[in-house]
This record gives sequence, structure tokens and C-alpha cells, in this order.
Amino acid sequence: MSRQSHNVPTAPFVLRCVTLLLVLLFTGCSSDHHKDPQETQRWGVYRTMEDNTVDTNDTAWQFSSCNAGYRSVATSVSLSLWELHIQSRHVEARDTVKNEVVANGQLKGDQLSLTTTDEGMTLQGTFRRDQRCFDLSSATGYHWHGIRLPDDDAPETIDSATTDYATWRDDWLKELSAQSQVIETAVGPIQYALSAGSGPVLAFNHGGPGSFYSTPAYFSDLYNQGFRILCWSRPGNLGTPLHTGLSVEDQADALAALLDSLSIDQIAVIGASAGGPPSYQFAIRHPQRTWALVAVDAISQAYGTDEGASESLEVWMALLSLKGGMWLYNALYEYAPLAAAHHFIGMISTMDDEANLELARSVIADDSKGEMLGRIFLSMAPSEDLVNGTFTDLGNYSEMPPMALDKISAPTLIVHGTADGDVPTEDALHAADEIIDSELYWVDEGTHVFSLSPNSQSTLNHILEFLREHAPMTEGGE
Repeated sequence: MSRQSHNVPTAPFVLRCVTLLLVLLFTGCSSDHHKDPQETQRWGVYRTMEDNTVDTNDTAWQFSSCNAGYRSVATSVSLSLWELHIQSRHVEARDTVKNEVVANGQLKGDQLSLTTTDEGMTLQGTFRRDQRCFDLSSATGYHWHGIRLPDDDAPETIDSATTDYATWRDDWLKELSAQSQVIETAVGPIQYALSAGSGPVLAFNHGGPGSFYSTPAYFSDLYNQGFRILCWSRPGNLGTPLHTGLSVEDQADALAALLDSLSIDQIAVIGASAGGPPSYQFAIRHPQRTWALVAVDAISQAYGTDEGASESLEVWMALLSLKGGMWLYNALYEYAPLAAAHHFIGMISTMDDEANLELARSVIADDSKGEMLGRIFLSMAPSEDLVNGTFTDLGNYSEMPPMALDKISAPTLIVHGTADGDVPTEDALHAADEIIDSELYWVDEGTHVFSLSPNSQSTLNHILEFLREHAPMTEGGE
């Protein structure tokens, strides 16, 4: 029997086969090997009725390029904050306030399709990546308008226009800087603005979020009335660092230090909302420098947000701490002014929804009030430049011990809206009971912002009458 010869594989060939087999096994078992990286994006999402979105010839925009060319005349809006997790074509939408997944879907090119997790509603529309926005509609008649928010690691300043928000923030901070000055005082740097002219000085302690710009935003009608207006950014807001005054008492003393640096002897101190406690403390700690005190919808005792806060208020609180948060709200006012006014008034009012909508309509129909509301929204931005001051206030006021209001000797006017949904009317009653020389003036149907109410002019007139009655005779208020 003859022997047959066989070709025996050489060692290098065997090694190559084994290597190839291992590679195939590894790539087959590793499901993540070929996956695209996941991209996470932050979005603000407005939901309105679809048939309320109309085209316009107005292509001018200030906040978001997505708003150019059309507006919404919707009467109501719900505002949500989403994170979109995008991997390959799959998209997951997570509500960051509720901390839950609200929709899943697919992104194919510029077409986005989502299905909500609660109702199984299908949303379809265009994902405009270059403009950082999306527009989705449902068969039930709703419209979702999304505007992308800046990332946390986005640069604080820019040299060129990179995004809507970065461009806007850079321009707005330059404008605020041009309207104010920063002066070194005995307690630290303070940003302020002082109107020209002569006359007794009115010094304003703004609410939160806010800055020196809150005064011309909320109280523009008090200018050119024979007074000099001094407004400042309380510590932790814009150009006044937090260390200038951490406590309520420190802030009162910081205002006194500002007066020293400006050679101003006496003032009427006016405190609105969260500016109430430092105003009361100024009158307590510096009685000789206080010729009058006006408290407008002001906090006078311990303050905290309700545990059962509405969904709108929860979103609002999230906006205050979110980079670009209040820019998003300004963009909403640009996109859907009536719906934004209705949404905002609903958070600061105790009236029913029908009355809130009626008030919102009257504000938008009045050009001067509509412009004022726009300034109010502007005064709350940029969020990241006001967040330290806002949350320092909340911390100070949540456990604030009773103030010695009975020690206040200056003539005091307490102005408070009967429908204030932020600072309870009990705060006005408490201050009026404690301060001996005080007058309590109720703004009928007044929300937390009296200047939006139907009785705003009569309220303003009463404030001016009070100030003129008690103003010192010497020029400059000294």
C-alpha cells in the first residue's frame, strides 16, 4: 500500500487563522464596537396649539433665529426642559425637571419623529440642526417648538457669533456694563447706576432674579419726577460679588457704604419683593439716613417656596439656575408673547386662569406695558450671572428670624397686590402691624408686579404723592 503525501499547514498560516477567528469572535460579541457615540443636547420646549402658529413678514429676531419669520398667537403654553440623547438614529427625550423619559423616536436626516411615553402620541416634524431648533406637530393639533440651550462647557465669552445665546449674552452684558459703573466701597465692589440731575435720592433694592437694571425695568415711570434714582446690583448679581454682602444685614450695610462712596447722606429706600428684607434692615440699622421707606410686594418675614409648587413654578425655578434659562424665557416672549405673558402672570397671581388670561391680553394690547414686560424678562438674564444672588436670597429668607420692624421710625408706605401669588399678603399685614408710622396701600387685582395691573397708574400716583410729602427740602436729599 502506497503512502499518500499530505500538505501540513505551516505554523504562520495556523496563527493567522486563529487570529482571524479571535477577531471575529471579539467583534461579534462586543455589541458596542460599531455604535456611534451618544450625543446629549439640552432643549427648551414650548407646546402650543398648532393652528395658532402664523407666518409673518417680520424676520427680525433678538433671541433665537428660529423665531424669525413667524410668531405664535397662542393664548397658553406649557414649557418643558428636555435632554435629547441621540445615538445613530435613535432619540430619547428626557424631561429634566420631572427626571423621566417622555418620548422616544428616530432622527433621519432633518426629519424627527417621536412617540410620547405617557399618551403614545406621535410627533413629527423638522429638526433644524444649523438653527438649533425643531418644530413638531401631532395629529391632535398640538405644536412643539424646541430651542437648543447652551452646553455647560460652552465658553463664557466669545469673539465671534457661534450660537444665538452666546452672541446675545455677550451683547447684553456689554449693554449692561455701558449703563452702569462699578465703584470700590469700604465693603467691596458695587455695581450701580445713578440718574443725572438734582433732587432727593430714591435708592432701590431689587428683587430676584435681578440687578440694577431691574429698576428701570419695573419702575421706569418714577424717573424724571424730580428725584435722583440710585439703583444697584445686590451682592451676587452681575457686577457686585457675593462677598460684598452675604447676609441681609450685610446688604443693608453695603448700601450704606455705597452712599458713603457717592457722598449721599439720606435716601428714601424702596424695596421690591426679595429686596424687602435689606430695605427694612437699612431703615432699622441706618435710621438717620432714611427719610422714607417704600415696600412693594415685599417679603417681611421668613419665606419659602411651597412644597406643592405647580409644574410651571418648578420649571421656573429650574430656569433660574440653568445656563441660558432666562434667555429661553425671553425667546418664548418673542415667539409667543400672549402665551408667555399668560404663563408668567399665572405664576405670580392668585386669580383664576380666566382672569389671568384677561390680564395678559390687556398687557399685550398696551404697547407701554408690553414693552415693560419685555424689560422685566430682560432684567432676569443672564441666569448664570444672577444665580448666586438669587439663591443666596432664598437661603437667607427661608430661615430668616423676625426683623425688628418696630424699630423703624421712617415714614413707611407698604404697597401690596391683593392677588399677589408670590409674596403672601400676610407679609404686608405683618409689616403694617409692626411699623408704627406706616400706611398700607392695597393694589386691587394686583399681582406680584403691580405695574401690570389695571390700577398701575393710580398706584404709581400714590407712591409719588407719598414720596413728595416726606421728601427733605434740601437739594440732593441731604
